[in-house]
Amino acid sequence: MDKDKKLKPFEVRSYCKKQLMQFYDIKIDLLNAWMEAIKDELGKKLGRDYTPRQVLIILKNCGVPQGYYLTEETLDAIAHL
Repeated sequence: MDKDKKLKPFEVRSYCKKQLMQFYDIKIDLLNAWMEAIKDELGKKLGRDYTPRQVLIILKNCGVPQGYYLTEETLDAIAHL
């Protein structure tokens, strides 16, 4: 990572697939494969967006997108899933 770029805290909130693809810089096929691999833990997506709880599950299983970090509060929430 470029030294001039600072890491940003990852905001846990509802996200659609397009937003997650942008965060992880991946194509839809890979995102779908990741979601398929964790579908039992993730549960069904209600509507268009993943819920904040589902986003925590995605972070737990897929890692933190490049350029972001997780706050202590977020790490604690993931630990209590």
